[in-house]
Amino acid sequence: MTIGDNPKDDPARLQVPHHAKAATAIDKKLAASETTGVAMLTIVVVGVMALGKLATGLLINSVALLSEGLHTFVDLFAAIISYYTVRAASVPADLDHRYGHGKIDNIAGIAQSAFIFVPTIIIIYRAIEGIIHLDTVLTGGGVGIGTIVMLVTIFVNIFLAMRLLAVAKKHKSEAIRAAAFHQLNDLWTSVGVFVALGLIWLIPGWKILDPVVALLVTAISIYMASDLLIVSAASLIDKAAGKDVDRTIIDVIESKKPLVRGYHNLRTRMAGSTIYVDMHLEICGELSFKDAHSLTEEIEEEIVKKLGSPDVITHIDPCMEDCAVCEIKEDVVEDD
Repeated sequence: MTIGDNPKDDPARLQVPHHAKAATAIDKKLAASETTGVAMLTIVVVGVMALGKLATGLLINSVALLSEGLHTFVDLFAAIISYYTVRAASVPADLDHRYGHGKIDNIAGIAQSAFIFVPTIIIIYRAIEGIIHLDTVLTGGGVGIGTIVMLVTIFVNIFLAMRLLAVAKKHKSEAIRAAAFHQLNDLWTSVGVFVALGLIWLIPGWKILDPVVALLVTAISIYMASDLLIVSAASLIDKAAGKDVDRTIIDVIESKKPLVRGYHNLRTRMAGSTIYVDMHLEICGELSFKDAHSLTEEIEEEIVKKLGSPDVITHIDPCMEDCAVCEIKEDVVEDD
């Protein structure tokens, strides 16, 4: 019979590694509250912007403004996904998901990038049609209104993107980071549409800029969506957490020499906002099991503190050097 087959087995022993205690329940609750809060704010703000752009685009018959409004409307769906994703990803590990639910965060990043690709076909079609039949562009007048609407959305985009990036960095949330990318995408495209409408407002004969800018907006959207897709997919295929994470871990290990004689099989990966670390430490063979365990706990606690509550698993190996010539053997024996 294997572990878990016996109904008397304590489920609590199978849920999460003991290192998960590093991140307190209060910290996780606060993180979940802040991420879900900013996700809800995004839904409201993006919804208002989408309606404003679409309504104005229909009013003045601007291909660029309609395209921008459609893109923002898609962002609204992306924001809704972010809201529910951060709630799902923050659920603690359980018996069926012993590594937690963090990868839901990465899946959301991929889904949001896909949402950017969806409206591009419509945008490209309308833009090309506008270039071929220029008399169908901006037939409603009111270019000045469209210019003012875009200026307002630029300032809103800046505020929202900075807020999302701050929360994403603080809590290492891929879903919130994806939402921030959407807002940055909207920011650049909003600037382009604003400049185009402003020029057309000043020089009516330049209204070809409207469909041309619509095509440029589409190109930028595709580029940013591709970058977001690559970043999100990297976590799903267990790409290493990065050189900075490795350097932080190694620095902690190096600071514990000479009791720690070396390390090997250092591996890291990301699942949502959680960094998973596992490694083998070569510990002085003269240390007692209790002292070696205490040293390992000390190393793990420092890594947790520096990386922001990762999940660390350490395997202890005895030092393979000749103890007879070990420079610290005498000191260890005297301490005992």
